Amino acid sequence: MPESTALLDNSSFAGVMRLFVPDLEAHRTFLDRYPEHRAVDEVSLADFLTAICAFDNILLENSSRTAAFAAADVQQLRVEDPRNDTWVAQLLRLLPAEIQRLVYGAPLDEKEGVILAEAATEELAFDIFRSPLAARVRLQGSEKLPQVYTSPTYIYRERFVALNERAGRPLDAPSLAQAMFLHRGLYLQRFAQKNSATYLPYLYRGRMLASLPPVVALDAGDLRLPLLQDRRTAEAAPLRELSEHYYALLNKVTWAAYDERIPFIGAAILASARGSVQGAFDLALALRARGQVLATFRELREALDGQERVLYDVALASVKDSLTKACQSLGASIADPRLKTFYNLATFWAPHGLKEAIAAFLELLPLKVKARAERWANALMRPNSYQLLFLRHVEAIRG
Repeated sequence: MPESTALLDNSSFAGVMRLFVPDLEAHRTFLDRYPEHRAVDEVSLADFLTAICAFDNILLENSSRTAAFAAADVQQLRVEDPRNDTWVAQLLRLLPAEIQRLVYGAPLDEKEGVILAEAATEELAFDIFRSPLAARVRLQGSEKLPQVYTSPTYIYRERFVALNERAGRPLDAPSLAQAMFLHRGLYLQRFAQKNSATYLPYLYRGRMLASLPPVVALDAGDLRLPLLQDRRTAEAAPLRELSEHYYALLNKVTWAAYDERIPFIGAAILASARGSVQGAFDLALALRARGQVLATFRELREALDGQERVLYDVALASVKDSLTKACQSLGASIADPRLKTFYNLATFWAPHGLKEAIAAFLELLPLKVKARAERWANALMRPNSYQLLFLRHVEAIRG
């Protein structure tokens, strides 16, 4: 099977690096000015951690070569010649070597693969913001557009200004910037589809794309069979479905609630690392080394590529079953109130001395009750990767 690739926006990568090197002056200034953006950066980090575990490599789309936004970071880093180096490449060098090896940071035209003409998605994004759909797609006041899209040197500005000049009803400056932002999402989505990659969009861009009706991004020339509906987000579908299942189970034993757009793998790792980015990287690399998550997502992508619905459902069901068993081991499915969340839940995170006390108390329980508790305890003597994620996540939430 060919290597798998996760395609990430450079806006997502900037968020990851703001958390990883917060003392960099440009990053400190940004987060001081927009403290609410830390939560957005944590979502980007969850995407990045997921990509480390579930994909062979990560492609960071890096088109922002000369923007003022990039220059702010360039000035803070020691490089021989910033003019010949991108801000993404410079930040990449700050990552641990094991992470660097997984990441390819370059403009798409320097990455082998199918390169697509961008005029179609430029015009589509521009037309969307001149239509009633703009009200659905437009970023809200709390959603900060990356500065590069308002920079006079942004590489796509000249083309969008030309579109605006030809339009009978031109866009104002903020709408034009948002149209450029949407364009990159539409283009990256198509690029990922054509190159068998999986696009994990930056949070705000993902919200934009999700708000579009399916027919808007339909590329009729790509349909392999007459009238077959295009599955724009098929590559990300299993991750979204598993995240929904995971968070529903998590809620049963913790009352914790997560946005289902956040991949469960990254969320669990970040929670287990208790906010430490280096710790999260270490956990992600350890999970990658175990190989189970990587193998699962290879199976899912192979089933999607081959239109093998049965194989897809079997692979998905296997992960769901593992997670369900982890949830059950914490008492979620035990109806008897004398056992619910007692034995497994308490002993999982109780202090060492308390575990002996609980074990001694269990000796006094009726045999039937004790046998049932021990059966659930033994079910996870050797937890797999997904069960470990779930159990560690619960432990982190419970403190």
